Amino acid sequence: MTASSWEACLRDLAASLAAQRQALDDGAVPVPFQPPAGLGPLPRHLVPRALELLTESREVEQRLAAAMTGVRRHSDVARRLRPAAGPTPARFVDRTG
Repeated sequence: MTASSWEACLRDLAASLAAQRQALDDGAVPVPFQPPAGLGPLPRHLVPRALELLTESREVEQRLAAAMTGVRRHSDVARRLRPAAGPTPARFVDRTG
């Protein structure tokens, strides 16, 4: 592929990262980025931009991991608060009636 293909891919990645950050801000599920196949080696002049995007990607990944941990905690609490399935067994027996 050409340098322009890589430039387009990096533009798409930057847009995807922005959309992922917005999704996390909105409490929605971010859509993962899928790079096109067959890009070939990254041109040397695009390495600095690719490294910037890698840093941004790791920040989004950390936010997603934190959000997942929060959801897991809320789910655990909700599970503990949920009543047991089936009828509640009697706690007292009325022997006079």
